Amino acid sequence: MIIKLAMEDEAVMAVHDLRTRASGPHIHIQMRLDLDQDLSLAAAHDVILMAEERMMHVYKAADILIHPHPTGCGHTHGNVRFRSDD
Repeated sequence: MIIKLAMEDEAVMAVHDLRTRASGPHIHIQMRLDLDQDLSLAAAHDVILMAEERMMHVYKAADILIHPHPTGCGHTHGNVRFRSDD
């Protein structure tokens, strides 16, 4: 469901490194969204905010962290032990 919500915006090309966990009554959601590398920072920010809003509508007790990632940059993030090479 989280991936489906993120992908509702056609500006989102892919979702990677989705992680969820619970802490008391809250859930924590983090992911990386692949966006066109030519989007302005302001446009990428808007895409992320809209994705957060869609998820908050469904997961009201969520803390959401989304990292925008430009397509084609070739960089990997995070500790290799936890990274999925998708």
